[in-house]
Amino acid sequence: LIKSGALVYEAGVVKQGEGGLYNGDLSQVKWSHASRTDKGVHAVGQCVALAMQLAAHGPTWDAQQERIVASINAALRKQAQDKWDVPQPDIVVYGLKKVPKGFYDDRRLDKTLGQGVTRFDARRDATGRLYEYQCPTAALVRRSGPANLRGVRITETELAQVQEVLKAYEGTHDFHNFTADKCSDEGPTDTQRVVTRFSTGDVRVTKEGVEYVGLLVEGDSFIYHQIRKMVGLALFALRYKTDEERMPFLYSVLNDTERRYVPLAPSLGLMLERVMFQKQNKTHGGFTVLLDFQEVTAQMEQFKLTRIYPEIDAKESKEQLVTVEARQQVHSCMMHWLAFIHRTRSVWGNHFHGTWMPGVHDLDWVFAHPDAGPRAHKDNDELTKLLPAVLECIRISGGEIKFYPDFHEVLMERLRSRRPLSAKMRDRLRRELVTRVAHVVRIEGETMTIPKTGVMPDPAARGVG
Repeated sequence: LIKSGALVYEAGVVKQGEGGLYNGDLSQVKWSHASRTDKGVHAVGQCVALAMQLAAHGPTWDAQQERIVASINAALRKQAQDKWDVPQPDIVVYGLKKVPKGFYDDRRLDKTLGQGVTRFDARRDATGRLYEYQCPTAALVRRSGPANLRGVRITETELAQVQEVLKAYEGTHDFHNFTADKCSDEGPTDTQRVVTRFSTGDVRVTKEGVEYVGLLVEGDSFIYHQIRKMVGLALFALRYKTDEERMPFLYSVLNDTERRYVPLAPSLGLMLERVMFQKQNKTHGGFTVLLDFQEVTAQMEQFKLTRIYPEIDAKESKEQLVTVEARQQVHSCMMHWLAFIHRTRSVWGNHFHGTWMPGVHDLDWVFAHPDAGPRAHKDNDELTKLLPAVLECIRISGGEIKFYPDFHEVLMERLRSRRPLSAKMRDRLRRELVTRVAHVVRIEGETMTIPKTGVMPDPAARGVG
């Protein structure tokens, strides 16, 4: 933006007004973006709003728009080639739109713009978001063991079963089991959301012979991990529940007010397809489109087909080559994730046994740097708090977890933590369990068990779900 002349950077200068990025402060140009995505999630149609520096006289708006878009994309290409030695950048700008004011939310009234006028905010003024999840069809069909993604072709009957499962999410629901606790930096998050539609899309086959189907979900807004958990539970129900069990199981988890274990699908196949800016026409029905992106739809589709789909396919193929289980990334490879779900299939859909959930700082010792220094007494207190959740994860897996990394994935779901465990953090937790509570949790190689003579906390009265 700076190199294209659309944004001015002035170091050490503080001025009133807009159009300049002073000391790197993005708030000076009223920067906002329409959607925040998880790590590893792609975006086809992200929207960013800011106050740009435009020529007051001279070229028409269309000419300025073309010049700015071309300049930004040229700068992105040069940066990709010079800094990362790749021919194409990961970010492409399709076009610009003028937005005179905000559409909604009188709480954001800006007195500098006149009475009753709100400043446009790309996130708060967005009225809907459409996501696509590229899912191998091998993950959507009922099988007795781990999936081989190649060569599987979904039938019309199986596709209809997938549609039935996805449609269960439509409408207004409390998605408290489909997110992480304390998931917003703006205070407590309301977990009730409206899903406008959830349906299957086009089917494609990669050059490696893997068939994919697009899962399209649209709603006003989504909370952290919601879409990936909706997909994860849907895949589990499709693969491990019979036709008679599937829908009652899905509705029981979706409508339960208590906490249940819900699997988190890989981030690799998820992409933000489009952001909608429209409002309901109460007089004539339907919707009035406030911002239209029809003129760049072809570019967006081309970018998805030529850049994002090949990236998903290449990443999946590359991760599948990792044969050492301890190094496999279950959240960036569908085949490894399906193997993980198969190993832990006794867990998903069950209720939490205990009511304890970690406080703000209860897990700091796990996520602290390994060389943070001795805090033996405090660490021991925090490990004692965590121990019932550790034991619950092993108990709900049948009293034994044969693959140690699986324990961490189940534990993170039990804690509903936003922070993932790195390899060093996993080693730290393992060391603490071995040295301090070996009489309660036994770790031999990759297997975790609870000794029959071990001290067990009393579980909640609820049985396994």
